[in-house]
Amino acid sequence: KDKNALYAAYMQFVENGGLFIPTSKKYSIGDEVFMLLNLMDEPEKIAAAEGAKQAGNARFKEGAFAAAVKKYSRALNFVEYDSGFGAEAKAQTAELKKACNLNLAAARLRTRDWKGAVTAADKVLEKDGLNAKALYRRAQARLALQDFVEAERDARVALAEDPSAADLRLLLARIKKEAAAYDKKEAKTFSNLFGRMAAMEAAEERKKKTATKGEE
Repeated sequence: KDKNALYAAYMQFVENGGLFIPTSKKYSIGDEVFMLLNLMDEPEKIAAAEGAKQAGNARFKEGAFAAAVKKYSRALNFVEYDSGFGAEAKAQTAELKKACNLNLAAARLRTRDWKGAVTAADKVLEKDGLNAKALYRRAQARLALQDFVEAERDARVALAEDPSAADLRLLLARIKKEAAAYDKKEAKTFSNLFGRMAAMEAAEERKKKTATKGEE
């Protein structure tokens, strides 16, 4: 029923082609296997995605963030290929994708997967460029990655969308504080480095002068 899902499972690198199908049963190379494929239709995929999303929410509330990441990722897999869906179904999958990616960004922040959190937030912002939650979560991830300029930009845009958000104000202040501390540390590091280099050059110059006097 869904050509996109079938194409996604196709392994063109296998001689004569092949389909990737996960199974708990053990098979050996050369075994003859018979399969009956039943591809989900639109309502089934949407229902499965919603179920996986709810399971992810439950894991998140329990504090099982890695498990939540898996559930949200599974939910997204169900509705990733929706190009052939009708208009109403596409509207439903769009909302599901946004909710799952927002939740996925939050879960990945908890697992300290900063780049993964940025990627999940990016997915939301591709469709909704001023989504305050996505900007907030991407700013948090970028701060952890010490990408202070982009983190501050995200926080400012999000704050413009939601001026009353106290958490955004706190995040912006934290970004400025950590950026200043980082710059100070870097300046001290370079200062010490240049100081050592100057000392080494002075020592080398003294050696040269001593050698010259000895030759006289």
